[in-house]
Amino acid sequence: MAKRRHTRRRRHRRGLGILYKLISVVAISAAIVAALTLFFKVDTITISGTTRYSSEEIIQASGIQIGDNLFLLNKYEISDAIIEALPYVSSVSISRQLPDTLVIEVTDSNQGGVIAQDGTYWVISSSGKILGQRSEAGSGALIHGITLQEPVVGGTITAAEGDERKLSQLLALFAALEEKGMLQGVQAIDFSQEGEISMDYSDRFTVILPYGADFPYKLTQLSMVIEQLEEQGDQRPGTIDMTSDEGRINFIPD
Repeated sequence: MAKRRHTRRRRHRRGLGILYKLISVVAISAAIVAALTLFFKVDTITISGTTRYSSEEIIQASGIQIGDNLFLLNKYEISDAIIEALPYVSSVSISRQLPDTLVIEVTDSNQGGVIAQDGTYWVISSSGKILGQRSEAGSGALIHGITLQEPVVGGTITAAEGDERKLSQLLALFAALEEKGMLQGVQAIDFSQEGEISMDYSDRFTVILPYGADFPYKLTQLSMVIEQLEEQGDQRPGTIDMTSDEGRINFIPD
């Protein structure tokens, strides 16, 4: 009987010990939350990485106010708000610097080209975001042969029915041109001919590419051809046809 009472007392003490530990954990957690809520307030907002928008424009788009709690801010919602409000922003990275600083790093979208439609020139990024609209073509590669479906500034470009493949080829070509550092040399890209892409490059060449090509490889070949022509002293403009199934590249002077 005495042994049973001793066992019950030991279990009781063990239960109390577990309870005390749980209470301690809850109390410590509550203290930490209270400290974070009371003491870590936004006092400084630092903007870096952008050249198109001012710090004031980015902060206003973020919706952040001085005095907001540093740890209760939703970084994903802030990023989405900035990207939605400022079309030329491509990506946003947010970090905290204790005790009171929020750092917002913004990356601008690179202009890919311009699509004319119904008297409006829609400026698009190399990743397919609509950056703006204007009444004249202005700078950037002029894109022919693709019709947009209900374009909206800040939205993602969508092709009209029947032009979906053309759009996917355009974005793939943009990505390759950007990777090779050749995008700024493009004056126009034309998708009017079935199965072929015509690209005006370097104010001198018309480059013909097939649909579905390995664009990074083709652009490497293009650079080699242009380099060879320059080494030979050949300054003639012309067409560089890269559509041969056998991989031949034909330069046809104008």
